[in-house]
Amino acid sequence: MILMNKGHLELGEIAIIALLLVGIVAGIFIFMNPFQQTSVQSMPGNNSTVVSNSSPPVPAPPANITPNASVSALVQVNESLGQLMDDGMVRADSRFYGSKDIITGNYSINTFRFALGYENNSPDSIPVVKNDARVSNVLFNGHYVDSLRAFIFRAYVLKDLSGPQKIYGTAIFFSNETPLDSLSNFTMYYGTDPQGPQELDGCAVLSKNVSLTMSGNETSIYDVSCKLMTPAYP
Repeated sequence: MILMNKGHLELGEIAIIALLLVGIVAGIFIFMNPFQQTSVQSMPGNNSTVVSNSSPPVPAPPANITPNASVSALVQVNESLGQLMDDGMVRADSRFYGSKDIITGNYSINTFRFALGYENNSPDSIPVVKNDARVSNVLFNGHYVDSLRAFIFRAYVLKDLSGPQKIYGTAIFFSNETPLDSLSNFTMYYGTDPQGPQELDGCAVLSKNVSLTMSGNETSIYDVSCKLMTPAYP
């Protein structure tokens, strides 16, 4: 408490008041701290904001991303060859029945399937062998691909042959790259039909999906379409 004597301030009391004023000003100055400002700025093209200090911390790289490189995580799929083939035919039916240029009529729908080994095995159950003649029943532009593990296709043909054929298929490879990556239009040979080998013309890749097996191996699944199927003559 500050005491006043006869309405006048004595020297000691003035000194105490001056010290109190100096302390209050110093406290306000330290609290405001104008030399350590924090700025908030908007990032261009982004709705978020970044708080930047004089020495911002360096963020750690996100998981599965290599600095200065673009790496996409692959999905692991626990399906057998047969399951992957059946999935392909579900997509084939969806494409056929969802087509805008489908012609009304009675169709003959036939499915053709080839698998290297047992269909209930994983696509990587059989190692890739160079010059593997076991996959020569399916040719792409006259050549077989060692990593092919299965091929299935479905032909939708009007019984009165009054319209174009619709052919959709799925090829499964034990590899992340194949010659199909560079083909825009190709022919295919299918040699396991009981009625004789067939040739598919006007083929094109509709989609490609690369995934991992449960063992961590990469497999490629291609959906293809072809315009015509005819008997393959020697």
